[in-house]
Amino acid sequence: MALKYKKEAIHWAHFSLKGLMKFYLFCIVTFAILGCATPTPYQEATSFGMGYKDQKLDGEKYRVSFKGNRITERETVETYLIFRAAEITLKEGFDYFTMIQWNTDRYSQVESISPVVYGYYGQNTQIFPYYVYGSPPMVRGGTMENVEYEAVAFINMAKVPPQDKKENYYKASEIIKNLNPKIQKNTK
Repeated sequence: MALKYKKEAIHWAHFSLKGLMKFYLFCIVTFAILGCATPTPYQEATSFGMGYKDQKLDGEKYRVSFKGNRITERETVETYLIFRAAEITLKEGFDYFTMIQWNTDRYSQVESISPVVYGYYGQNTQIFPYYVYGSPPMVRGGTMENVEYEAVAFINMAKVPPQDKKENYYKASEIIKNLNPKIQKNTK
C-alpha cells in the first residue's frame, strides 16, 4: 500500500509541474500579446469608436472629439483633439480657431481579479485547491481599473481673430507645426 501511495504522490507532483509549465507558457503568450498593445494612434474613429470624429455645425463651427483606448494617456487624447481642430481649420480655409467649449471625460471600469485555480493537492478526503499565486494562505485577488479618456470641443474658426478676443484664438499652422512631432499616426 505504501508503494501505491508513493506513486500517487509522484503523479500529483508531475501534474503540478506540468500545470506550472502550462501556466508559464500562458504567461509568456499573454505578455507577448499585451506587449503589442499600443495607445490609440491619430486616426479617424474606428468601429470601436477610438480615434477622432468631427461634425460640421455651420460655416465656422465644428464639434471635434478624440477618444483613446485604455493605454492612451489623457494628455495624448487632448493633444490629438487640438491637432484635429487645427487640421479642420486649415482644411476649411481658415487660419485661426478658438475652443468655445472643451471637456475631457474619464470613463472608468473596475474589474475583479480572482486567483486562478488549475489543480488540487492533498490526500483522499482533504483536497485543497492549488493557486497560481501559491498555497491557500498566500491567495491574492483584487481589482483592476481600466480608464479611457475622450476629449470633446466645439470650435469656432476665423480668417482673422476679432481684436477684442485675439488672445483666445490659436493660429492653426503654428499648432500643426508644434504638435506634429507628438502625433503618432496610424501606419496601416
